[in-house]
Amino acid sequence: MGTGWCLLASSSGEEELMDYMARSNRDATNHLIQKGRKKQPQNLIDLLEATDPISKGFEGILEFDSDEVASLAGSASGEPPNCWALPLVTLTSIAASLPNINPCLLKKLVKAVNEALVYVKKFEDVLDIEGELANSRKAAEVVWLGVDLYHKWLKVDLQKLSKKQRARPQEVFKELEDIAKKEFSESWEKNMLLKPSRWPIKILAANSMYRISQTLSKKYESRNIGTEDTLFREVERMVSDIVAGCFCNTARVVGMQCLVTAVEVREASVREAAMHLGRTEKILEIVDRRCIPALSHHKVAKIDGWREFYKTNKCTPSSTTHPSTQCTTRQLILTIEK
Repeated sequence: MGTGWCLLASSSGEEELMDYMARSNRDATNHLIQKGRKKQPQNLIDLLEATDPISKGFEGILEFDSDEVASLAGSASGEPPNCWALPLVTLTSIAASLPNINPCLLKKLVKAVNEALVYVKKFEDVLDIEGELANSRKAAEVVWLGVDLYHKWLKVDLQKLSKKQRARPQEVFKELEDIAKKEFSESWEKNMLLKPSRWPIKILAANSMYRISQTLSKKYESRNIGTEDTLFREVERMVSDIVAGCFCNTARVVGMQCLVTAVEVREASVREAAMHLGRTEKILEIVDRRCIPALSHHKVAKIDGWREFYKTNKCTPSSTTHPSTQCTTRQLILTIEK
């Protein structure tokens, strides 16, 4: 049985990396891959597997935030660029506030997102080269700390919100929208001249909550979704699509980490890459089943690149390709046979 793992190389460093890996201790590398396989993020795998049959690909990347939602900042300022992490955190916060949801299902979602954020952070550390998403990523970290440890979005008790008597999803959405709008307005005047990507983390978190809550509210009403469970599954699907899209950057991220000059650093990077690919092997298999848009490396790296594609293209067979044949995620320059 052969097990492959791939690195994305630039043309200038391809031969050097191949020569280096050819000299590496293949047994040691395979051992690290095997070691990684024993530490796979099972909750995340379960989420991706469960949503795989109902996902059309990666459309949740577009659907979590509708252009029909009016900007809190007004048209002159524009919207901040999206990072991968903040929508995941906001969607999970909203899921935690929905009434009549099985606590076990919610617990599994929180665990899955917790596992996903470990990898999303690693990817964005590498891909956000210019630091354009630094504040959004920080907002995601701060908000998630509260959600994961205290079941709170900023100061809002999500459990309390979900248990309000006779609460319906529309009422929860409205309350979250109002709270987010208030949080945004309190800090907006002092920061309105800032570039959107430089907004303080509280404004970014509030803006994300407002937009996604309104988007889900409109979706819930227009589709006449019958139950809270169905709505919860819809949120899970969006989370799954976002995570899967982010993982399409695996080959590029691994390649960027390994293509370094210092031998010691490179060796450490290759060891980490082997562990990483062992841990995420099943995830990559699941992502491989989906059809990825024909995007450039640059656009695959950014969630807004995907969103732009889906806004301007109908997802047809001619505009998509299987991830295993997409050069941005599957250029093989080395295969280790086990």
